[in-house]
Amino acid sequence: VPIGPTGKIDGGIGKMPAPGTRTFAAPTTTISRTGETRVIDGVNFEFQMASGTEAPAEFTFLLPDHRVLCMAEVCTQTMHNLLPPRGAEARDARMWARVIDEAITLFAPRADILINSHNWPVWGKDDVVNYLGEQRDIYKYTHDQTLRLANLGHTPDEIADLIAEPEWLTHALHARGYYGDLKFNARAVYQKYLGFYDGRPVNVDPLPPAYESAKYVAAMGGVDAVMTLAETAIEQDDLQWAATLLNHIVFAGLADDATKIMLATVYRNQGYRCESGIMRNVYLKGADELENGVRPVLAVGGARNKDLAKALALEDWFDLLAVRLNPDRAKDVDLNVVISVDGVDCEITVNRQVETMRRLRTAEKTNAEAKLSVTLTQLEDLIDGRVTLDDLENDGIGLLGRAKLDQWLALHDSFELWFNVVTP
Repeated sequence: VPIGPTGKIDGGIGKMPAPGTRTFAAPTTTISRTGETRVIDGVNFEFQMASGTEAPAEFTFLLPDHRVLCMAEVCTQTMHNLLPPRGAEARDARMWARVIDEAITLFAPRADILINSHNWPVWGKDDVVNYLGEQRDIYKYTHDQTLRLANLGHTPDEIADLIAEPEWLTHALHARGYYGDLKFNARAVYQKYLGFYDGRPVNVDPLPPAYESAKYVAAMGGVDAVMTLAETAIEQDDLQWAATLLNHIVFAGLADDATKIMLATVYRNQGYRCESGIMRNVYLKGADELENGVRPVLAVGGARNKDLAKALALEDWFDLLAVRLNPDRAKDVDLNVVISVDGVDCEITVNRQVETMRRLRTAEKTNAEAKLSVTLTQLEDLIDGRVTLDDLENDGIGLLGRAKLDQWLALHDSFELWFNVVTP
């Protein structure tokens, strides 16, 4: 989304990072329990485990000699996301609130300054305590009120409509939804406990969007009738209904440029009304796709992180590869190859349209039909198409069973980073 008054202002949680080199430093020590201490470059650190809050693995820490508390991303100057719109695991709001409450007990009496990973500090012991309490309470409130409404029988969309801001949030600007969004977070709490299914039989096996939209447009009397309804909705400032109507025309494959521009205009105006910067960007990017199609842009730090791949266990790397297995191509395939990665023999089996990997023990026999000896970097390049088996052979890489290796490679999909979202 272009930067400017009618475009991206920031990322909601702070200014966006500049493009640069993406890398990964493997840890040299591990923090596993609250209360652990370390001396790093002469500075004393005292840690609190916060895993399962903003991230699966996370900690906060106190610099006791300086009376500075770092709350990492557990506390920022905004309500955080319990489920990032970009996609991730739903986060635990109950755990989040408990960790902040524990930090109040453990650290607040010894902290005069609070810092975090994204925003400005909090100065003074009393303000630190008040800040932590309000940060705790926005997650506890979202958690408890969502489950209260769920236990009254309400579904996720109904809960998002019914949940109201607590009165104190009017003045606690650091806990407002500049990044996270109360309605979106309420849906995340529901998902965490109860999953995506809302209990209505019609949603056990919902229609795919394109088929459903074609049926809706036909049932409402065709494109012209739906356009008339959308125009009326816009005049009445009922933008979500207008977006719903126009979206059906788009996904039915019946939208001309004027229809797409109208929906883009609706999305833009919905974005302008968002308090959350990231939700604003969601709407604006949707409008951009309608008007300009899917446009690849430079990812922050580039599209590939070689250092992260090197730090993965081989089991994790091959689990990622197995996600690419195309079941149609793998139908009736029974294949067994050995890939020696940096001297570690890994047996790759494809059968029943599933790919599995296991490390071979020393001198263990295998029924492998082919073998390839590479580094992990070379294997990544091979899978991503940056090099071929011919290239590796020319470089003197050892391989046996070329035809079987070709067959194995061809079973996998290639993923494009850029794909349609708001259009079919």
